[in-house]
Amino acid sequence: MQTTPNYGLRKPEDNDAFDEQYNDNYNMDAIDGILATTIKTGDHNLLPYAVDTGVANAYVITLSPAPTAYYDGMGFSVKIAHASTGASTINVNNLGAKQILDSLGNAIASGGLKAGIIYTLRYNATTGNFIVQGKGGGGNAAAADLLTGKTATVDSGQIAGAMPENGTVNITPGTADQTIPAGHHSGAGKVAGDVDLSTGNIKSGVNIFGVAGKASVVETSDATATAAQILSGSTAYINGVKVPGTMPNKVGSGMVITPGVADQAIAQGYYGGSVADGKVLGDPDLIAGNIRLNVNLFGILGSVIQAQATDASTQITSSNAPLTFTLPHGGTFSASYVTKSGLPFVPKTVILLSSGNNFQQIIVCTQNRMDGPSGIIGLSTNPLNGFGITMENHDIYGDAVMSWASDYIKYFSFTLDGTNAYLSSDGFRLPVFVPQGTYNVIAISA
Repeated sequence: MQTTPNYGLRKPEDNDAFDEQYNDNYNMDAIDGILATTIKTGDHNLLPYAVDTGVANAYVITLSPAPTAYYDGMGFSVKIAHASTGASTINVNNLGAKQILDSLGNAIASGGLKAGIIYTLRYNATTGNFIVQGKGGGGNAAAADLLTGKTATVDSGQIAGAMPENGTVNITPGTADQTIPAGHHSGAGKVAGDVDLSTGNIKSGVNIFGVAGKASVVETSDATATAAQILSGSTAYINGVKVPGTMPNKVGSGMVITPGVADQAIAQGYYGGSVADGKVLGDPDLIAGNIRLNVNLFGILGSVIQAQATDASTQITSSNAPLTFTLPHGGTFSASYVTKSGLPFVPKTVILLSSGNNFQQIIVCTQNRMDGPSGIIGLSTNPLNGFGITMENHDIYGDAVMSWASDYIKYFSFTLDGTNAYLSSDGFRLPVFVPQGTYNVIAISA
């Protein structure tokens, strides 16, 4: 009878009398013992298989025959039911949860274990965790994440790189933004700097790449001032050139101008705006009450009436034929009259004087009475009969015979009706007592 070289199982030879039942039982017992011993002592060539019944990140399997403890090199294959979302553990036959690490000894990351995929794990007794075996390429990289000309294996399979290789890229700043080219840069490229990028080289109010311009750096090419427009002792920059001022400085000069009939030029220069620098004199008497009527003096309209008068020696002869004149309150009378024209002013008041034939006569006429333009005739004589004057009889307020006094003085008034009795723009016509009589005339403009 022969036996197998590895486990000593019995097998018949050609001329042996072989008890088949006995030898079969013997071989089965031997195999059972060998299997039991192999599992307990950790024959690494046997890999049990199980399906995960746990949840994501906490996986559970049950092996048969059931191991009694974790041991170094212990291995199995497991189909994961749920994809991992982070660090994960596995519990085999309730021996306790042990952390699962990837083939490089790192904790399982999100997506490191895929649902429905069979993984082989072996136990590392030194670190007390299970290691995923034979893990090849993986990851979520896409073609754009890998340099052109390179390949890699990721979760989706092998990919060819599409990321441009730009090498060294140099950029010089300008007025517009410049996009950095997509792709890999060698690290030797640069954005150029300039030592002249300083506040003293930048115009006031301008900010270049975060550097504010200096207040004294200003644009002067549009300046239009001249030296004569700059105060003496001061300077200004015009189109980049420093220009000293020539404008006279009159501050504190005390210049005084007295107004007169002609314009007076104010001396050229700068005045500080105080009386100590210069002034035009004022005069408290420059008021309307000191200026002739209708005269405008430095913007002030005068209100003083200036009277003009004819010489008292001027004489005039009355008419022979009478005219009818009006009394202020309705009566009329007939009388001779005097007429004068060609006066150099507008008469406002006229006084006529006459004496002779044993009586004196005065006629006063004015447009300035409050009760209207009118005149008064006064005389010292007997009644008017015989002198060519006929007058209606009125009481004192009817303006007929007004009063009798010593020397037979009487007077009455008449109205300037604008037709027979008037004061015009250059003369007058007034009633008198005596036809062809001679009268001294005083005509007054006020």
